[in-house]
Amino acid sequence: MNGSDPGAPLPTRRQTPPLWFFAALGLVVVVAVVLVVVRAGGDEAAPVAVSPWPLPESAPPTVETPSMGATAVPGLPSGTASPAAFALGASCSYDREGYSIDYPEGWSTPSQATWACQLFDPRPFVVQPNTEPPIVAVSVYVEQYRLPKVLSALTDPSFYQVISSQQGTFTDAGRPGTILETKATARGLWPAGTRTFSVVVDRLDSTIVVSTNDLADSDYEQNKQIVLAMAESLRIGG
Repeated sequence: MNGSDPGAPLPTRRQTPPLWFFAALGLVVVVAVVLVVVRAGGDEAAPVAVSPWPLPESAPPTVETPSMGATAVPGLPSGTASPAAFALGASCSYDREGYSIDYPEGWSTPSQATWACQLFDPRPFVVQPNTEPPIVAVSVYVEQYRLPKVLSALTDPSFYQVISSQQGTFTDAGRPGTILETKATARGLWPAGTRTFSVVVDRLDSTIVVSTNDLADSDYEQNKQIVLAMAESLRIGG
């Protein structure tokens, strides 16, 4: 026996609270402080919603503009207007080939006999001697072949892609013809992709072609309508 009281409890080590206890205590203090600040601010502060992703912007309203397409006319390709919509106030004759034709008033045609009544453009131009004529808005030429052979050449798949082809009647004699639009291939006379619009008119012993293409420095779509109107005005025999 050493004199100690066997009935007294043994001394125990005072345990330290775990780390999570202090973290929780700190969180409680922070929340309490925030509540005090909010209450002190009264109702003036409005709540703000915060999203971790940007909110999508509202798409602008779509406004559809009504299409103002041309009125289709029987006998003409879809989307074209009547030739009567264009006033052809001037006229010329090509005696050597035996035809007369009307063209828009104010347009130019060469005075030289070689090209007179064959080349037409809204701006004045001159064909220099011994040179190829410039690209103009509308050209008229006569092929000394029958219509089927001329059409075969103008639609040769090696050189042209046919966009549209439609039958019609033209000239004062109501001669049959073809309204033709093509696109040049890489092997064609014109640069690849060039569009050409022609009215090819059967004159029995030969063929008259009234034509425009989109290389001309003028309005191709309007020139197509003028070509139709000019082909309607053709007079065989001068």
